[in-house]
Parts: sequence; structure tokens; C-alpha cells
Amino acid sequence: MSDTNIVGVIVAVAGKLRSTDVFATHSLFLHYWPKLLKAYSLEAASAVKTDEKSVDVSEAETFLSRATGNRSADGKKGLYRLVEHQTDEVASFELVNTSNTVAPLIHFNRVRKQ
Repeated sequence: MSDTNIVGVIVAVAGKLRSTDVFATHSLFLHYWPKLLKAYSLEAASAVKTDEKSVDVSEAETFLSRATGNRSADGKKGLYRLVEHQTDEVASFELVNTSNTVAPLIHFNRVRKQ
């Protein structure tokens, strides 16, 4: 990947949105990209074959939002906080740097539950 503006990815398997990962910086994304690509590839390879369809851009944009539902937070004061939002269908996770008030988000992840 050569585009220095890329900080995340949205993944669809068999026409269904499965996961999104967004990082604070391009270099942090690049660090995790090989592992993410491997995991996404394994999921796609093991998926049940269906009639493939395209994912609409508006669907993908909506999938980038946090899950609305039960919320929990965990972390060490002054270092980080992990905020989790759960519904029956999806979960989202936000890793936040509590000492950085300008750009606190380190990693955002949303997954569709099986």
C-alpha cells in the first residue's frame, strides 16, 4: 500500500459487511494490515458461497458508526480507555488515548456477530 492517507478498511464477505478497522495514523494501520488481511482472507475463504452482491457505499458509511446498545468502558487512568458498544447484531470497540484530547482515537473496530 503506497497511499499515505489510508488509515482503515471496511470488509464485506459474500456481499455482507463483516468488519471495519480504523486507526489513528497510516503507519499504525500499516503495522496491523498484514495480520488483518490474513484474518479477512481466512474468513472469506471459509464463507458459505452465496450469490454475491455489491455493498452500497451508504451501507459501508453507516457501518463505520459505533454500535448503539449496551456500553462498557475499561482502562487505566491516564493511559487508555477501551469503550465497547454491543447490540445483538454488532459490536464496536474504541481504544482511546485519555491523555490526548485533540486526537484521542487510537483504533476503532466494528464487527458483525455471526
